[in-house]
Amino acid sequence: MKASMDELEEISAIRETLSACRLRDKNPLLRSRVYHRIDILFPWAADVRSRSGRSYRLEPPPQTMRILVAGVGNRLRRDDGFGPRVVDLLSELSLPENVELRDVGTAGLTIATDLSDYDAAIFLDTMDVEGEPGRLYKAEVEIGETVDDVGELARMTLHEVGLEGLLRFSSAIGTLPPKVILIGCKPKVLSAGIGLSPEVEMAAERAVDMVLDTLRGLRREDRE
Repeated sequence: MKASMDELEEISAIRETLSACRLRDKNPLLRSRVYHRIDILFPWAADVRSRSGRSYRLEPPPQTMRILVAGVGNRLRRDDGFGPRVVDLLSELSLPENVELRDVGTAGLTIATDLSDYDAAIFLDTMDVEGEPGRLYKAEVEIGETVDDVGELARMTLHEVGLEGLLRFSSAIGTLPPKVILIGCKPKVLSAGIGLSPEVEMAAERAVDMVLDTLRGLRREDRE
């Protein structure tokens, strides 16, 4: 859509005003009025204003990477609720708008169809790794093989096939995000019950920092 002559004149006037008052140090009242006018003309503009208020770009913001952070596990089996617990802790923080938190629990593999909405996914789950309970493990996942019986797998639950089954199923139907990262924790107690063991509860808190570091890394990649 081409801008009308009136819109072009308005944009020109705004640019001249920005240049005249140099928005960096002078006339904060005028600066506020100019910003307000730009926000009316260009609703997307407020999203690209720098936090310091010292610059303004008259161009749409770039597309940002859509990221899913998903907690996998059964809260009713003690430490198996590690993933959902980390999601709970993350939900208390202010995360970027392009990051979505989901407690996927032990949902059916139909959740695989939702993965096509994301450019990257971070999964949090318990893992049988070496070391003491509460040990954290992080790895980027690569799925090289596909699933033979996609229909049969789709009828199973995430608890029955595990996270690996979900990722293979997603790969088979073409919805697996380009980048998948797993953050796992070695459990101590998987019997029926509510609440994590002390070791895994502490690991969940450390996992929050690990997720935040991962998000920062994805953000840097998105800018490159």
